[in-house]
Amino acid sequence: MDQALVFGNTYRILVKELFGTELTSDYGFLDGEIAIIEQCLRAKLPLALREYYQVLGRFDRLNTAHNHLLTLDEMSFSGSMLRFMDENQSVCTWAIHQADLNKPNPPVYQGNPISHPRWYDEKLQLSEFLTLMIYQQAVWGGLEFIGDHCNSSRLLPNLDSSWVKVFDHAGLRIWRHEGMLISNLRDDDCCICATEHPSSFEYLLQELGFEPQ
Repeated sequence: MDQALVFGNTYRILVKELFGTELTSDYGFLDGEIAIIEQCLRAKLPLALREYYQVLGRFDRLNTAHNHLLTLDEMSFSGSMLRFMDENQSVCTWAIHQADLNKPNPPVYQGNPISHPRWYDEKLQLSEFLTLMIYQQAVWGGLEFIGDHCNSSRLLPNLDSSWVKVFDHAGLRIWRHEGMLISNLRDDDCCICATEHPSSFEYLLQELGFEPQ
């Protein structure tokens, strides 16, 4: 794969750190495949999204773990909005405004074009949103070992300084330590942990009090 990627290398490194997966070209779409869809849409994909599809577009274990990244042939316009991801129960969808498609890293909008034809700014640039989705998809089903802890008020204040809060957005908080993730929805007493490594999962169970799902 091309090493001169602007955003794609960040996605690739993060997925390798979380999943231990050495990404090959089989995990993404070829430039020619993306170009065909761009011709059909009569629009160029923003660079941050184009490079995600190049690097991770075929990594279904990640892309469909919770929310659903649209495949290239599923992408479509809803009015002036180019949809690229659906919420897992189709409650909402995420899109890019047609006027922003020429920007390499445009803002992302959330809406439901069927029941509520209004769009709201997610307050995240596209690369930030896709990075958040990597973390969220990983901890909510993508990684191999998943556990629950239903006393967040006890757990979260005691996370030591080695845990880093990597996202705090729209009520969703995610912490990371090496290959382990913990997520919590603000005002929810339950947390979810996930990791790809059995020894790390044992630590989460024995030291932090998680229960396997």
